[in-house]
Formats: sequence, structure tokens, C-alpha cells
Amino acid sequence: MQIPIQQKSQNLVRQESSAKITRPPGFYKSMVFDALIILSALLFGYAYRGYVDGTVGYLWAFAALSVFSVMNLLGVFFTKWFSRRFFVLVFEVAAIIVFFYDLPTNLLSLAAGVTIIFLFLGELNARQEIHNSLNIRFLKISIGHLSKFTTGMALLLVILYYPHLDAQQAYVPRPAFDAFYSWATGITNQFYSEVKLSESFRTLVESIQWIQGRSIEEFRKLRPAEQESTVANAADVLIDNVSKSVGVAIDADRAAKDVFYDIVSSFLNNWKEKFGSNFFIAWVVTVFFVIRGLGTIFYWLIGMVSLFFYQLLISFGFIHVFGESRSKETIDY
Repeated sequence: MQIPIQQKSQNLVRQESSAKITRPPGFYKSMVFDALIILSALLFGYAYRGYVDGTVGYLWAFAALSVFSVMNLLGVFFTKWFSRRFFVLVFEVAAIIVFFYDLPTNLLSLAAGVTIIFLFLGELNARQEIHNSLNIRFLKISIGHLSKFTTGMALLLVILYYPHLDAQQAYVPRPAFDAFYSWATGITNQFYSEVKLSESFRTLVESIQWIQGRSIEEFRKLRPAEQESTVANAADVLIDNVSKSVGVAIDADRAAKDVFYDIVSSFLNNWKEKFGSNFFIAWVVTVFFVIRGLGTIFYWLIGMVSLFFYQLLISFGFIHVFGESRSKETIDY
């Protein structure tokens, strides 16, 4: 009797379990942080558009810019791959200008291109400093990056704001003028408390006439009623002369702040009519240097705030700083 031999079935296709995909350490942390950076850019874009339209105060817009600046700076240290960081920078700029979709395409392209260039230069500067340093000198790296970042943001703000100013024929932003006027009033009142900058234009002129009159002996000899009449007449003459010289019909009963704003706006409008398209270049350059000058103080403050959060993230264990075999500090998640 022949016993059948049982043969083991074989599968010609070798079956193996699929390889498990592993993510590098800190992969999800970096993804979340990149998303937060882009969200902070969206917040700033929304706040700045609201500031341009007059629905958001300048303090809120400044706060949104500060948050975005801190997040963007920390991204320099927390994003390891330069190519990925470059794409994040592009998305940051897109997140800001998306709220200005109604502006001409060439203007948006100019704003985006200039900003990306300066952000890229700041990123490159910071990464070179990190690569060439044995220790992570946070403030030195930050200031070099923030200098380029502030320049790019200043140009972006000016370019995006210009169409609004041109449409309104008001080339000095009213919130900025009010803030400067309030600051100047406070400084003046410390030395000349009798100068009434916060009241009507007529009251301001009369207060100046009173100060001048008290230094003249003939005026001091007049009776109080005669002094008041002399001051009032002198104020009327001065207001009329100022109105003729600046070419603006001055309503002396309006607030002095409003009258000065009208005078400044009139000068700028006259210059625009005189110089035409060249006025745009001159205005952009002037405002840019004003913002950039103030930006020096701004980015030092941002650097200090960012250093605080950097140390805070280290203490919470979100990031770790360790030395490599070549005794160079590196950030890891």
C-alpha cells in the first residue's frame, strides 16, 4: 500500500509585514510650531488690515506684530531644515497679504517679494551664526535676524498702507499722528504748562500770546480787560496769517490737534500734485526710515522677550540643549 506523501504548500510570494514608518524625534512638535507661526502671521495680517480700515486700534496691531515677531524668531532655532523653513517663510508672508486681496496684483507681488527677500536674508544670517558658533548665543543670533526681519516688515507695512493713504488723500496715518501729538503735548506741558495744546486752536494761540505779552513791559501795564482784548486781536491776526501762509481755511474753534493734522495733510497733498509719481518714492523712503528707526528699539525688545520664552521652553523640557562631540551646542526636541 502506497502511502501518499503530504506536500507542504508554498507561497511563491514571500509575505512580510510592512515596515513601520518612524518619525524623527520632534517631528510633531515642529509641525505644531510651524502651524502656530503661520497662525500668528494670519493674526497679524488680520489686525493690520483692521488698522488700515480703522476697525482695529494701533495697540492691537502692534501686539499682533509682536506675537508674530517672537514666533518667527523662535522658528529660526526650532526648525532644523532650511528648505522647510523657507516654505514656512513664504506661507507667513502669504498669510499676511491675503487680507489685502483687493489691492493691485503688482503691488501685492512687490510687497511679498521684498518681504520674502529680507526674511530669507535674516534666516540665512541667523543660521550661519548658529553653524559657526560653538555656543548658542541667543541674543547675538536674534539681533542679526531681527534687523533684517524689521526691515522687511517696515517695507511691507508701508507698501500695503500706501493705497489707503492715496485714496483718502491723507499721507500721515491719523492714529500715528494722534499718538505723536499726545506724546509731544506731554513733553511740552512739562516745560510750558501754560501752552494749551490739548484745547482749541484759538485757545492755543491765545495762550502763546499771553506768554509773549507777559515778557513785554507795556503789556504788563495794561488793565486786565485791555490785556484780554490785545491778546484776542493778536490771536485773530496770527490765525489769519497762518491760514494764508499754509493755504488752509482754519476753523479756530476746532481742536488744535485737528487743525495741525489738516495743515500737515495739505502740505503733503500739495507736494503730491507737484511731484506726481515721484512723491510715492519719497513718501515710502521717508516713512520707511521713520519706522525702521523706531524698529531698532522694537527688535531689541522682541529679542529680550523671545529669550524669556526660549528659556521657559527649556525649563519645561519642550526643547533640550546639549553638546555634540565637537563641543557645539545644538537644539533638539
